Amino acid sequence: MTFPDWYKKKTNRRRFYLQELGLQLIKPNVEHRAANIIGLQNNIIMSMEAILKKKITKTTQNQQQPSGKGRCRKCSKQCRTKSEKLNKLAKSTIICGK
Repeated sequence: MTFPDWYKKKTNRRRFYLQELGLQLIKPNVEHRAANIIGLQNNIIMSMEAILKKKITKTTQNQQQPSGKGRCRKCSKQCRTKSEKLNKLAKSTIICGK
């Protein structure tokens, strides 16, 4: 054993090892996802805060929250015709990541 004193008094050291390993593996993905939390549910944000052990704040840089349900403003500007807008774009309550 490399660290014989690690959780020495615990009988379930393997479980603690697997939990720490899992947290270390998902932490980079959670940090990346925490960069843009617009549209995420509160329970997901709270879980991300528990994993990262820091408060996550909403950063709204050049992003507007749409009012009500509609098509993504960014995607609809890229469409050339009205029929293309209606056929290819689904309605959403949040702005997509494109």
